Amino acid sequence: MTFIERGARRIGAVSPNLARRAVEAAAGSSALHGGFLFAEAVRLRRRRRPRAILVICDVNLGDAILIQSFLEPVKEAFPDASLAYAYSPKAFPFIGGNPRVDRHLLFGRDERGLQGDEIRILAETVAASRFDWIVNFRHALPSRVWRASGAVVLSPLRIIANILRSLAGGTRRAHVCVHMNQFARDCVLAVSGPERRRPGGGAERLGRSIFVGGTAAVQAADFLAGSGFRPGAKKIMINSDASHDRTLIPLPLQKRLLEGVLSIPGADVILCEGYRRPEIAAALVESMPASLRSRLFLLPRSTPLDVWAALMDACDLVVSGDTGPLHMAAARKVNPDPARPFRNRTAVVGLFGPTSPFVYGYDSFEPLGFPAAQDAPAKAFQAPASCRSLLCMDDKSLFRWCVGNRCFDGLPVGDVLDYIRARFGS
Repeated sequence: MTFIERGARRIGAVSPNLARRAVEAAAGSSALHGGFLFAEAVRLRRRRRPRAILVICDVNLGDAILIQSFLEPVKEAFPDASLAYAYSPKAFPFIGGNPRVDRHLLFGRDERGLQGDEIRILAETVAASRFDWIVNFRHALPSRVWRASGAVVLSPLRIIANILRSLAGGTRRAHVCVHMNQFARDCVLAVSGPERRRPGGGAERLGRSIFVGGTAAVQAADFLAGSGFRPGAKKIMINSDASHDRTLIPLPLQKRLLEGVLSIPGADVILCEGYRRPEIAAALVESMPASLRSRLFLLPRSTPLDVWAALMDACDLVVSGDTGPLHMAAARKVNPDPARPFRNRTAVVGLFGPTSPFVYGYDSFEPLGFPAAQDAPAKAFQAPASCRSLLCMDDKSLFRWCVGNRCFDGLPVGDVLDYIRARFGS
């Protein structure tokens, strides 16, 4: 644990609110930002021409998708370097086709992340691979993984600080893709100097794409053909699950949302059972009036993720909380077979509680919002929780002081339904 973390914990033991304010003040410090930038540049210049680069992703599906925004500028600047990407196996159906990744290291087979033997195997892989740069986005990973590698190791601490600065300043985008991309470009500039063309565009291209094969599209078409959707009806997909309890939309709000969408005469609804809490979808189906259930179609949890993504592409709208399927819906779908491109015309609605839509969401209407990589609008709605913090996701976090999960209190479900009716009700 660093001295910064130790200091934050001591403050947090007295007052979580004070700890949060202290961290936000530190993140806004220009001197601290400059210090981090200088320290990174000094370390990176030890390996000016990296021949092998490892990027270690965090545990969740959404992280694997979004962190591609870092990969693109680095590979663009160093096309001859071998770029390895370590991420969860569940994301492989989307990332496996990324032409920028030379080597896929699949680790972390459940939501707890790397455990036991996987940490040992990753450490052995790192030691044997002679990486020049290691960029670690998995904050809980022990340093013994790379201790013997001799590589330059970077962590995303400055990215977090820059996101906090952007949120506080209100003058630039705070989205994680923007700052991942900027972090990559800063790394390249540190070793190449201003005379070299500054790479860019990663956040707008492959960094916001998922790669879905044609077989998944065929399976998605079979599901649609055999499910009894009405000809000409708008297809609206609703994701009922989440990877974290704090981003899981409470059941009463989900019931109100689902019944409201089903009440739109021209809409058929695909309700996603989800992998983590499938009982929520069952409870939602059971709670719906019998008169509306004929237009409700359950997508079972056994559906492969790539087929799920292909189904999203066939929908007019996807509604989700802040979790992996939201980023799946917003990402550009790329078929390795260019003769069978995806539509990429799916609108996205994101529903937010503890996390910020400016950091993790998509919005085509807000000046500082980040648009989805679809040829369709995106909109984010957030509950007005007064105690919200970028760092309050962990149940044991010293930055949380609220009792219970009230992150979605006041979520404007009525506004969400008005938005959907206005655009998809005809």
